[in-house]
Amino acid sequence: MAIESLTPDELLRMRAFALWRVRGLGRRSNGRDHNDLLQEAVARTVSGERRWNGDSVSFATHLLGAMRSISNHWATQGADEEPVLFSELAHAAAVGQASNPVECVPSEAAGPEALVAVKQEIEALERLFADDGPAARVFDCVRRGLSGSAVLEATGYSRTQYETVMKRIRRRLRHGANRGATQ
Repeated sequence: MAIESLTPDELLRMRAFALWRVRGLGRRSNGRDHNDLLQEAVARTVSGERRWNGDSVSFATHLLGAMRSISNHWATQGADEEPVLFSELAHAAAVGQASNPVECVPSEAAGPEALVAVKQEIEALERLFADDGPAARVFDCVRRGLSGSAVLEATGYSRTQYETVMKRIRRRLRHGANRGATQ
């Protein structure tokens, strides 16, 4: 009966209030609109979750309070996990210049200096094994990221031959590292 007794002006006022509250939520409304807010207030009242004291407040005032409470809950619900849009990060730093904090985040890709250092290291290792054909082949396979069994298949070596070559590679690497540390 209380729902049916709402006047057109009260309904208009509640719809406008719900629209204003949902617009204020922005993305935190999670796709819900003003009709959802109004329906939620009515549903919670009908279910008894929200109690209306008809002696002290009108039904319309009760629904306005319920919508305020529900929309406040929606606003705080998941506020910490709320995604941030790129447009919210970019702002005007100075006249005509835009500041973009995303551009200030360092790239995870290797920089030019690191790439040159890695290339030089690989060339030094290739020179270290240049006079040892089997070691050079195994080293090339390992450098390409092949597993032990894939190296065996690519080189045609037996397990014993592979292990012998790997011992030789490790020995040369240790010897080269020790020599480099003393020089």
